Amino acid sequence: GCFAFYSFTMSVNLVPLLAETGIGMAQAAGVAGIMGLVGIGARIAVGVLLDRFPARIIGTITMLMPAAGCALLLAFEPGTLVLMAAVALFGAAIGAEIDVVTYLASRHFGMKSFASLMGAIIGVGALASSIGPVLVGRLHDVYKSYDPLLMIVMGLMAIGAVAVLTMKRPQYDWGNPAH
Repeated sequence: GCFAFYSFTMSVNLVPLLAETGIGMAQAAGVAGIMGLVGIGARIAVGVLLDRFPARIIGTITMLMPAAGCALLLAFEPGTLVLMAAVALFGAAIGAEIDVVTYLASRHFGMKSFASLMGAIIGVGALASSIGPVLVGRLHDVYKSYDPLLMIVMGLMAIGAVAVLTMKRPQYDWGNPAH
């Protein structure tokens, strides 16, 4: 749910968020496009990484990337390079997330209940992704800033990172020595 809230809320609000930093809408759209390009690369790379390194470490890093991107936007006067770095972190996380979730779910719960488990995960994600943009729109109306969104994302992703990092060894590792 945390990640779905982040990914859909950020996707919907990214161009106006970037434009609020002082760049034009066209430039904001161009910078936002980096998210998709990096996401494609991350989708491919995370599969290789999951085969070679412990999934809870890859998952923790995936959860921390959006928090780091938000921190960049909050901590610095965001010039174009900072904006691009933050958006690249957002894209890498969005590209990696579903691969990490399905990998962890299959290893921790097996395949017997995999479809039910993924249905529940995706259902909670759908709820979070439908509430998120509306909530953030209201927060922006009240605070006249996307800073509350960035702070919420940092908190949610930190909670998610701790949850993933503290997962026990998977029950079903199917002979993968990295796990």
